[in-house]
Amino acid sequence: MKKQILIVSALILSVGVYSQCNIYGNFNYYPESGGFGWYTFYDVSYGVGLTTAQSYQWKVNGVNAGTNNILHYQFPSSGTYTVCEIITDPVSGCNFPPICKTINIVICPAVNVDFTGSNNGNTYTFVNSSTGTVNPTTYNWTIDGAAVSTASSFNYTFTTSGNHQVCLTLTSGGCTFAKKCYSVLTTICPSFTQNYNYSTTNGGTYTFTNISTGTINNPTYNWKINGASVATTQNMNYTFTNQGTYEVCQYINANGCAYIPVCASLYVCPPILMEVTHTHTGLNYTFTDESRRLDNSPLGGTLTRNWSINTAAQPTHNQTLYYSFPSAGNYTVCLDLLHNSCIYGGYCGSLNISTTDIFSDNFGSDIYIYPNPVQEILHFQLGNLKINTVNIVDVLGRIVYTKEVSDNSDFSVDLPNLAQGVYNVLLNTESGIVVRRIVKQ
Repeated sequence: MKKQILIVSALILSVGVYSQCNIYGNFNYYPESGGFGWYTFYDVSYGVGLTTAQSYQWKVNGVNAGTNNILHYQFPSSGTYTVCEIITDPVSGCNFPPICKTINIVICPAVNVDFTGSNNGNTYTFVNSSTGTVNPTTYNWTIDGAAVSTASSFNYTFTTSGNHQVCLTLTSGGCTFAKKCYSVLTTICPSFTQNYNYSTTNGGTYTFTNISTGTINNPTYNWKINGASVATTQNMNYTFTNQGTYEVCQYINANGCAYIPVCASLYVCPPILMEVTHTHTGLNYTFTDESRRLDNSPLGGTLTRNWSINTAAQPTHNQTLYYSFPSAGNYTVCLDLLHNSCIYGGYCGSLNISTTDIFSDNFGSDIYIYPNPVQEILHFQLGNLKINTVNIVDVLGRIVYTKEVSDNSDFSVDLPNLAQGVYNVLLNTESGIVVRRIVKQ
């Protein structure tokens, strides 16, 4: 009888020990941001029978891989793997069954998730700039934890000032790469559309004019050419010394608001020599454009000519203009050139037409006026031509400036009070009137 009692007691003790070894065994895993097949596995088991002394054994396809509760493992190639976690607790005497999972591993490339942001007032533009070889299938953008876009770039208008968290998660071919986040401190800015235009009259000196719309207080300006700051004024005049393509950008800031810069790529035109020759029989004239490069070679390329006589546009764009003057008198003949998207304007000459073969003109005169456009001081280089007076005439035909010239020396005139606009400069010479067109800034 005692023997039977002992057996029953032993059975009861065995059941008691087993009841202390019940756990919920599980582990999780995720790909590491470095790519190249690295994964992290970590134990999330819980239940009765676990103490702080338990040990771990990880196996990948039956091969021992690690003995910590966290396993960092690099898979050699894409494929299906069986990963098992075996937990033993020597204190409680528990040996738990292996926890195994079959995992389809995709070896992800090394990708650095990143993006850039810029703003125009309250509207921000976020653009993916991630690096690494990857063909993303989805972009997941969040702002303050809320999904906002799945495009590679997007615009977002903030409605409140403050510090906002902008994050990008990139997924490609089963690979989810490490999320990238930036904090964006927003200040609600006035609505403002930034813009500018530009023009040139001689192919080298350009006028850049701010035409932004909207009301902002205390704006600051920064003009950059090929990334280098060149001016901080609202408008800018710039003389390019070399032919080529340049990127001109306008930056505007106001009271902590940085607006999206406006950039334009322009081709700076080379200087040319403009010249018009002519022949005539009576009142019938033939004008020929002889414009050329500084080395006297032909201009070549795409060339459009615009002829005018006394400001009246002529129907031809050819190199030669045939014109029959209706009567004797003084006439102004002008030629504007459009050469490979470069505008060369304001080459004019005055002719005193008579019914006989006796006439005077100033085409081919070697007068040079610079700079054009002009801000204050206008210089005159006369060559061999003698000038008596200089008159500057506005578009309404009014004389706004006059100067007597006593000798044949080069000279300059100061025009600080002349209003901005287009003017004709009339040079009264011994052989007629020479006309040049200028732009005052």
